[in-house]
Amino acid sequence: MLERLNSINIPPLKECGTLLNKMERLKSYYYRLGEAPDCQTNDEALILINNVLVEIEDCHSGTLAEEMPGLRFSGRMYPIQEDYIIREENRIIARSKGNEIIIENGGDFIIKDRITDETIIIKTR
Repeated sequence: MLERLNSINIPPLKECGTLLNKMERLKSYYYRLGEAPDCQTNDEALILINNVLVEIEDCHSGTLAEEMPGLRFSGRMYPIQEDYIIREENRIIARSKGNEIIIENGGDFIIKDRITDETIIIKTR
């Protein structure tokens, strides 16, 4: 996955309304997370991770959000669902369809590909 992501030329970020394929949206997402201000708590980091994804999808997926999307891929990626979030020992471990996200108490986080275990992004202060 990292090889595919690295082959996508982002930045520059595309104007909102420009349709991007899933890999381009993921690259934009990870780029925006990397450029975002540091988080101070794990809850703040989880909010950032979810909000940036929603913003990218609203701007570039071309697919309206569904309230109950189910497991079928509709062309849009969704934020982490509450039932896939574990809070333990001052950290948050969250799973999305393709990623495992570990958020430390101070807001630092790492996102890994669930299939390959490759580290996609590390955000530390």
